[in-house]
Amino acid sequence: MKITVVLGSGRENSRSRRVVEEILRGTAAAGHEAKIYDLSSVPLLGCCNCLCCRRKGQDCVLPDALQPYWQDLRESEALIVSAPNYNSMPSGAMITYLNRHYCMLTAEKIPRLDHDVKLLSVFSQGASESYTAYAEHYDWYINCFKSKRIVDAGRIVVGGDSDLSEGSEIMRRAWRLGAELT
Repeated sequence: MKITVVLGSGRENSRSRRVVEEILRGTAAAGHEAKIYDLSSVPLLGCCNCLCCRRKGQDCVLPDALQPYWQDLRESEALIVSAPNYNSMPSGAMITYLNRHYCMLTAEKIPRLDHDVKLLSVFSQGASESYTAYAEHYDWYINCFKSKRIVDAGRIVVGGDSDLSEGSEIMRRAWRLGAELT
């Protein structure tokens, strides 16, 4: 299985990245391959509503680091995204990334993907793991993908108090989500 991974944290050893790395250990154990896009280290343009994608039925034409992403997404069976919570919402970079998926629908609002892509999401927040006030924001983020044939396959919320040590409950769950991704 081919998997596309999008890392949204600007910190190299962030909590969300550590959980995604554990998911990837699980996917590797299952024999899957992953292509990683680290949004903290690449230029990323926002959708400018040029409508090239809709008029021509093509991927986003903006000349940035997401150019190869569209083909990778099309060839993938799964997408893993990590989004840190800044000011109660996924980070600005992850909102910009999400908005760029406008090109994944035709002018008639038909998904341009020819198969379902499973979405595993990791959200990190400074609040405790049990703090649920942000859940509706995470739901909104995930729901924005659904019209494009990207389907929710699991979510992990990493709190500021989450135990990320080897063998902890959250890390076991992360590994299992990756290993059982089929």
